[in-house]
Amino acid sequence: MEIEVGRVVRSKAGHDSNDIFAVVGSDENHVFIIDGKERRVEKPKRKNPKHIELTSYMLSPEEMAANGRLKKALGRIRAEADK
Repeated sequence: MEIEVGRVVRSKAGHDSNDIFAVVGSDENHVFIIDGKERRVEKPKRKNPKHIELTSYMLSPEEMAANGRLKKALGRIRAEADK
């Protein structure tokens, strides 16, 4: 798996460790992630790629377009992962 826009990731380090986020972009040294609550679409968090774990889940552009939709989509994924 590779880091791509729409990929759902889990944070492995930092105050947000074990939280689920969606990738909205990347540059050569960082990944930009959002969750719709603390890290909104308008202001993504910059994270070191070593500090995230990729999941098999992908989100559509429609699910990532608004904070409310993103929170619902990540909530469903979180519920599936907790089973």
